[in-house]
Amino acid sequence: MLKKFFIVVFVIIGFSFTNNELHEKFYKAIKTNFEVEEIKTTSAINETLPAKIGSENLFQIFSDGGLIGYAYLGKAPSKKNEFDYVVMFDKELIIKKSKVLIYRENYGQQIGTQRWLRQFIGMS
Repeated sequence: MLKKFFIVVFVIIGFSFTNNELHEKFYKAIKTNFEVEEIKTTSAINETLPAKIGSENLFQIFSDGGLIGYAYLGKAPSKKNEFDYVVMFDKELIIKKSKVLIYRENYGQQIGTQRWLRQFIGMS
C-alpha cells in the first residue's frame, strides 16, 4: 500500500515538473521574440480562427499597454508520443515564429530546427 502511494506521488511530481518546464519554455520563447510586459489569455475567440484554437491555449501579448501579437501553445502527435510547441503571431495573425518546446522522441528532432520551422514564417 505504501509503495503504491509513493508511486502516485512521484507521478504527480513528475507531471508538475513537466508542466512547469513547459510554461517556463513558453514564456521564455515569447520574451525572446517579443518585448513583453504582460501575457494575457484571450477570453473571446474570433470566428475566423480555426475551431481547435480555444481560449485556454491562445494568448494575447501586450507591451506598453497595447496588443503586439498572439501566441498559441499546442500539442501534436509524433510517432509514439506527443510534443509541445508554440506559434507566435503578429497582430494580423501572420506567423512570426514557431518553436518546438518539448520533444519526447529519440528520432525526428529535426522538426524543431529553425531551418525547418522557418518555412512557416509569414503564413496566415
